[in-house]
Amino acid sequence: MGNYAQKTRNQPLVLFEVLDNGFKKTTYICKQTTRQLCPKGVRVLFQVLDDGLKKIAYRCKQTICQLYPKGVLANILWVFFIVIIALTTTHYATAQSGKDWGGELSQDTIFLSEDNPHRINENLIVPEGMTLTIMPGTEVRFSNTASLIVRGKLLAEGTPTQTLHFTWRDTGDYWREIIFDESTSLNRITYAEIEYMMGIESQDSNLTLQNSIIHDTDGDAVRCDGGTIILQRNQIYNVMHKDHGCEGIQINKMPIERPALILDNYIHHINDDCVDINDSTVIMERNIIHGCGDKGISI
Repeated sequence: MGNYAQKTRNQPLVLFEVLDNGFKKTTYICKQTTRQLCPKGVRVLFQVLDDGLKKIAYRCKQTICQLYPKGVLANILWVFFIVIIALTTTHYATAQSGKDWGGELSQDTIFLSEDNPHRINENLIVPEGMTLTIMPGTEVRFSNTASLIVRGKLLAEGTPTQTLHFTWRDTGDYWREIIFDESTSLNRITYAEIEYMMGIESQDSNLTLQNSIIHDTDGDAVRCDGGTIILQRNQIYNVMHKDHGCEGIQINKMPIERPALILDNYIHHINDDCVDINDSTVIMERNIIHGCGDKGISI
């Protein structure tokens, strides 16, 4: 904004005037230096930047009315009041940071780590033809009634230094499942920690789960019914339910032309079978299995 008020004797020059919630805020500025244009004893009251425009308010050390026109002191106090409200609001927004999700996605969606945490308050559905991409370092928190249901495509890929985190929203309330429901897309979960849930279920879908940790589940940690699955370099542990047995990995209905691949996993402390294979072809190599409540591998 340009200067629009004329200079008056023994007074600073008006730089701009604005209205905010009905209160006029008037800011003054000396055109060159304080010593040259402002009366003796003037000092800076506050200084901020707004859209690249420097705003400086001055006041006299002696009596305010000697320097400022009538009403200016009240205007400055309103400025401080508004700044305090803004700071309080900013703090509240930070405390409530993150994003809330639920329902069916209407377009391809990306979860970014800078928006953490992502709260899933009800079932989040990735419909056929849509992709949900979860970027490295992202944290996703689920309510105790929420599942992630994938009918389209899920790309949840962390890195060794920026893992993904899938966990409960409310401490003590286990969330439900990640369900792949007849998704023939190339779904991937890598470098993720998945905890405090019922389990991961793949139904006639395509899933690769690698370099991840699945623990403290209230049902089978990973269950596959048909489709294709690769489980590689994962750790699965603390799988149990107080009333019934739970499997670390359960494989069902995998034909000989599409064998399940279970490679280089560490599976331990499971309250039923560590691996349960039913009517399926499975290739298992280099897995470490112990602490099974029933069988290590049940066929």
